[in-house]
Amino acid sequence: MFAISFSYKTSGAEDRQCFSFDSETTEELLTSLALSSVPQAVYLFTCNRVELYATGDACRALDVLCGFAGKNADEVKSKVLIFEGKSAVRHLFRVTGGFESMVVGEDEILGQVKKAYFFSKDRGFTDYELNTVFQSAIKDAKRIKTETLLSKSSVSVASLAASYCKSFLPGKKTVLVIGASGDTGRTAVKNLLSYGTDEFEIYAAVRRNPFFEKGVLSADYGRRYEYADKADIIISATKSPHFTVVRNEWQKKSRTEKPRLFVDLSAVHDIDPEIALLPDTKLITIDDFEKIARSNNEQKKNELPFAERILDSELDSLYKELSFHRFFSEHRERLTNNPVFLGFLYKFRDTSTSDEFDSFLGVMERAVKNGDTFPVF
Repeated sequence: MFAISFSYKTSGAEDRQCFSFDSETTEELLTSLALSSVPQAVYLFTCNRVELYATGDACRALDVLCGFAGKNADEVKSKVLIFEGKSAVRHLFRVTGGFESMVVGEDEILGQVKKAYFFSKDRGFTDYELNTVFQSAIKDAKRIKTETLLSKSSVSVASLAASYCKSFLPGKKTVLVIGASGDTGRTAVKNLLSYGTDEFEIYAAVRRNPFFEKGVLSADYGRRYEYADKADIIISATKSPHFTVVRNEWQKKSRTEKPRLFVDLSAVHDIDPEIALLPDTKLITIDDFEKIARSNNEQKKNELPFAERILDSELDSLYKELSFHRFFSEHRERLTNNPVFLGFLYKFRDTSTSDEFDSFLGVMERAVKNGDTFPVF
């Protein structure tokens, strides 16, 4: 197994936005990978990271991925990290558990990993190895969430955005959320609602169906500039390849002069950056939240050792499971004909560390190569 990673740590939002694919293109990518010596693959795209977890040829996979993004692998090599073997597995566990998020302990990443995994699994792009690894990573993240305080406080980018909006102006504020029906937009709305109707009046601009959420008013996407003119805060969180708010259009259609906050929660920038040049206007983006997250992460440091111990324990169990599966697949007949030794192997797996178990299996492999048989107790 290997992992190819573009994240906020190595690349900016503009670099990552080239890898934003819809469901149809993602399926085409996975199909192309399967035809290019990459038989199993899961593609994860969030506002803070683009990652491919797969088995097979990592270099070939990077070429295919860059081809879909309209990039050359040489262009991005300074902005990508590649993990292989156990390093790739550990990286997935750390991502799923929230260790690698811009905001440590972020809640949303677990759901995003699950969605990416089941997208591949349901279409036949995963097999035993990726199924076992992803299911273990999801189990580990749930344990961390339940048994530690790493995710107990407000930690998602959307929740940080809501907190920032609350402090923008005193008193009740009118907020327009563009893209409220998407995952990030809906989470932003829920976080705004958590502050109560005395804090925010919320409008949700959607293209098609009305937005049904108690305490939220639906707004026609086509009239978004009209609603934005009434608002104190405009949040945009879509997957549109085009700006949802353009400076020239905004200047033509805005009528009310007052301080405004624009919040761009899209990995592919939604709001024209030139909006920030207008008087009494502030624009914050995904990349800006890295600075806001630092103080939040400081509060999490005491919980990290507990979460790390859970992660190490789950990883150890997973490594033993994968080693046992490989060993059993290669020596199925010998093992089934020697049930006593097989029983011993199960018990040793359950009581040993992964390093001890791998060492023992290595000894058995050498014995078989030398013509010996498995011991009979």
